[in-house]
Amino acid sequence: MFVYRALQAPPEYIGFVVLGGAMTAFWLNVVWMMAAQLYWEKDQGNLELYFAAPMDVMSVLFGMAVGGLVLSGSRALAVLVIASAVYGVHFSVDQWGLLLLVFLLTLAALYGLGMVMASLFLMWGREAWHLTQLLVEPVYFVSGLNFPVASLGRIGMLAVATIPLATGLDAMRQLAFAGGLGPPVLLPPEAEAGILAVMTVAFVLLARFALRSLEQRARREGRLTVRWR
Repeated sequence: MFVYRALQAPPEYIGFVVLGGAMTAFWLNVVWMMAAQLYWEKDQGNLELYFAAPMDVMSVLFGMAVGGLVLSGSRALAVLVIASAVYGVHFSVDQWGLLLLVFLLTLAALYGLGMVMASLFLMWGREAWHLTQLLVEPVYFVSGLNFPVASLGRIGMLAVATIPLATGLDAMRQLAFAGGLGPPVLLPPEAEAGILAVMTVAFVLLARFALRSLEQRARREGRLTVRWR
């Protein structure tokens, strides 16, 4: 924010950073809580209870997602309210319905991705943990948390097509600052909402396939993790 002020950037760019900071709470919850939860439960000896329970494992992950949404939502709201008040950010929203839809689709796609990552954490163990630590900062960069993702050109287009955080942020910034200068645009928010809907379905189906594969591995080989050679 101070960099934008030093560069005498339009006031909307301060809002881009505030909105990105608020969405960071959800991303961190997906990576460090939901994705790693089954791995932690395995270390604590509770994973057998999940698989023995008369319910689908995805139901357990869905419950974790709901709990994570409450916790992350309070943090994101605090960041949004406090930072907006301190830095004088003014939002200009013309399509509240579409903004709410994009926000919900972003969360659905993010937590769908979290379910996929949960199965990878469980199957790969510490290798997945290290990979996630390695990718945290690059994901921050290509998602455009502190700047419009359109500034990245083709890399930004690839990020919007594959990373829910990048897609949702780009759409929400366009909708939240409709009356001002507005960020550089890759796609209209309606198109990005469609991309988020496709991501949600794809990630949920992929998570279901991965968890079913883990169950079959456990029954066939008596283990969940990959044997590295």
